[in-house]
Amino acid sequence: MSKAKTQHYVPQFYLRNFSINGKSINFLNLSTGRIVLGDSIKNQCSEDYFYGKTIPIEKAFGEIETNSGVLLKNIINNNYIPSAKTQDHSILQLFMVTLHSRTKYKAEEMNEMVDKTSKSVLELHPDVDKDLLDKIEIKTDFPLHYSILNSFTRYHLVQDLSIHLFANESRNNFITSDQPVILYNKWTEDVKEYGAVGLASKGLLIFLPLSPSKLLLLYDSSVYKIGNKKDSVTILNDSKEADNLNLMQWLKCRDNIYFISEDEQNKIENDAQINIRLRQKSKINFMERKATNGSKIFGGHSPKLNMKLNVNSIKVRKQLRQFKTDEKILAIRNPKLLALVNEFGEQIKTKKYASTDWNKFLEDKVT
Repeated sequence: MSKAKTQHYVPQFYLRNFSINGKSINFLNLSTGRIVLGDSIKNQCSEDYFYGKTIPIEKAFGEIETNSGVLLKNIINNNYIPSAKTQDHSILQLFMVTLHSRTKYKAEEMNEMVDKTSKSVLELHPDVDKDLLDKIEIKTDFPLHYSILNSFTRYHLVQDLSIHLFANESRNNFITSDQPVILYNKWTEDVKEYGAVGLASKGLLIFLPLSPSKLLLLYDSSVYKIGNKKDSVTILNDSKEADNLNLMQWLKCRDNIYFISEDEQNKIENDAQINIRLRQKSKINFMERKATNGSKIFGGHSPKLNMKLNVNSIKVRKQLRQFKTDEKILAIRNPKLLALVNEFGEQIKTKKYASTDWNKFLEDKVT
């Protein structure tokens, strides 16, 4: 068997942090409601040629995982927080953004966008049978290629986010899933029609549970105050707050919720009965709008999670609470950084720079 045949879209080293023995893991499957105890980690979040037979993609993920595996262990064991503009800081950004872009959930999200956009365009043609369109599904064979490439070239957009770690000492462990990286925006919870979880969005929060006792947060420090001033680690004692953070995994996962202890079975089953009802059926909120010239504009964004973030140590700054709802729509966190990343992307297309030349690109800008 080719080494690249079985491809994991959530790394095995990551799932081992939610395992007692490092080899097997417990999970609840959403579609069946059945709990499976002690299944092999090798069987989780994987599919033959999931990214196709393009070995460079698998090789790139292997290199990222080698570097980030050591880093995450240091964060978990020592509450280590990488300093800004260090290599560890870049490794962490790249790992989180690419992990968000490479899962089966993300593949279905991308294909749902392809399906809805394609059908909206085809409906404009007078010879297309609209009833037939409702009976077919339009998708691509490898929908993640664009998403993954985009993550490799645009992960620099989160370099201005601050880092915080939650140490869970409550009676309820953190859980994880097959879509573990969660993008959320507490500041825009009152915005209904637009997405606000782009990598450049003002008020962005990025959550990743690292283990049953540790959860990592990247956050917009211009919008939020997290924990006590100058502390980069917050002790979480409230089990309801742990459950509120876990709810994100329930709402965003595709198939499986992973948990560490067999003693948690009853709680996991009870949580499933409540939380599964809150899940969105669609992975995309598709939008059609008429332009001033009469043409149609198509777009889409991830639906807002059906929840409110209720963690006392995550607070919107007082001055940011004064913004009206319509002032938050499509707000950009760091316009200068966005412009730089966009320019870098264009330079990559012209082959002036490779996707790994970000630092060289910045150096050339100041010389």
